[in-house]
Amino acid sequence: MAAAGLLHRRRPGAVLPSGTSDPALAQVEAAKSICGDCAVRADCLEWSLATYQDAGVWGGLDEEERRVIRRARRRSAGERVLQPAV
Repeated sequence: MAAAGLLHRRRPGAVLPSGTSDPALAQVEAAKSICGDCAVRADCLEWSLATYQDAGVWGGLDEEERRVIRRARRRSAGERVLQPAV
């Protein structure tokens, strides 16, 4: 990324909250709130999508939110999307 975003400058450890415990979920929400005012939010999100960042908050979105975007982009590009085995 060309410039460090607000989250990376204000709370560097908050970008990669770990787990689904209440404290981790609180970290995710705190990170997202910081991203809301960031001038490089869109760039950060695009970088995370392009480099397949699969952990933490990037561009104001968590892991699952970014997965949804990647799946939608693959579908619109006509790529085969594998479904999980049941």
